[in-house]
Amino acid sequence: MRKSKEEMNVFDFLKEIDDPDERERFRREFCLLEYGDSGHRCPRDIAGNGYHSQLNKAIMGHTEEQQIMHALVKDDAIEIIRRKEVEKKRAAETRHLMSRDQAREVYDAASFLTQEYNLFFNAFITIAYKALLIDEERLMTSRLTSFLDEAGEQMKRWGFEEWHYVYVHENSEERGLHTHILAYIPPQLKKPFVDWCRDSHRSFFWRHCRVASKEAIDIQIKRPRTPESAAGWQWDRIQYVTKGLDPNLIERDPVSGQMKSVFDLIGQRPNYRRAGGVIPFKLRVNASKLIRHTAQAKAAEEGMPKLSAFGDKAWSHLKLDSNWLGWEAKEYDARTRRRAEYQKIQGPLDPDEAAQWIDQHRGEGSVSAQDHIGVEKQLLSQLREKKAKAWFAEDVRQWRRDWITWWDYERYLRQAANPQASSWEELQKTLQI
Repeated sequence: MRKSKEEMNVFDFLKEIDDPDERERFRREFCLLEYGDSGHRCPRDIAGNGYHSQLNKAIMGHTEEQQIMHALVKDDAIEIIRRKEVEKKRAAETRHLMSRDQAREVYDAASFLTQEYNLFFNAFITIAYKALLIDEERLMTSRLTSFLDEAGEQMKRWGFEEWHYVYVHENSEERGLHTHILAYIPPQLKKPFVDWCRDSHRSFFWRHCRVASKEAIDIQIKRPRTPESAAGWQWDRIQYVTKGLDPNLIERDPVSGQMKSVFDLIGQRPNYRRAGGVIPFKLRVNASKLIRHTAQAKAAEEGMPKLSAFGDKAWSHLKLDSNWLGWEAKEYDARTRRRAEYQKIQGPLDPDEAAQWIDQHRGEGSVSAQDHIGVEKQLLSQLREKKAKAWFAEDVRQWRRDWITWWDYERYLRQAANPQASSWEELQKTLQI
């Protein structure tokens, strides 16, 4: 039986309003706080794109975290945000959509492959478990792991030490549970790899599954003629395997300033936009050890951090029709120069620079009283240490580059939007206010 208006509280009243935008108007009047599942009053997600929805987002913020921080005292907000993050992490692998973090993991692994090794993925392998007559989840995991491990060993037998890949699990009505693998396979190994994987009587899948059909194991290996075509093919496949990304994720368009879906910002093909399906596996995405997040972190510790266009929300550099698609190949050149600079620091010092350093610091109290040669060695060691510290301390965005970075591009956009700054703005810029 429906309650009368007198019996309703404000929260019951909100539930009775069918129009999302009208509901947002009343939510604003009620301070946008409702009781969540945990019993705490907090903002609910702002729904819809109408006038009142957009107004609420302008007031409270466009993300859930911004809304919570705006509505609650700091300690309560931090606790609720922490609790929600834990819940999201638990649910990430069981929901039918790909999370932002999972999509970034795929994008960053592919980007790091080129930045660090000057390679683009050129192979696309799809393993359909139903067609392989495998219906047990444990066996699916075992077969995938064995395939990836044995493929790496086979690559070594062919004379290639590095086996790079990233994979994404999906579940669809057409194929059921399946795994997409993007990998780098030297073009000259196209036929040997396909034979080893599927087509010979001693192929991996025939030995392990007694099934080796093209429906069960689809393999595409490309031989792009130019770096541009290699980049285009790779990033088209990256868009395809991340098609299950949550379509409700929104970010700000740096050009128009409007909030848009991430799919629209990166120009995701409309026919690629569909859920990835619920999967039973622990991880939805993963990558080989030389390009996964642990390898990226190790490179950063060694003074060679990667750039992440996805992490920096540089949507202009992720579109398939972007003039900067494949910028990672030029970033590889920048990283190569950086490593050469470090090797130079570790090698013989410039004689004039070394002599000037010794003259400036000879006899300081911090230098132990040793013989003349010993003092010089100690001072030169200190000079190398100083130069190494300066090398490690330099911001990755300050490196010398031969391509237009997204931070440069966004600065050009701002200058184009405001071509003639006032004298006060010029003064602020000069004073770095």
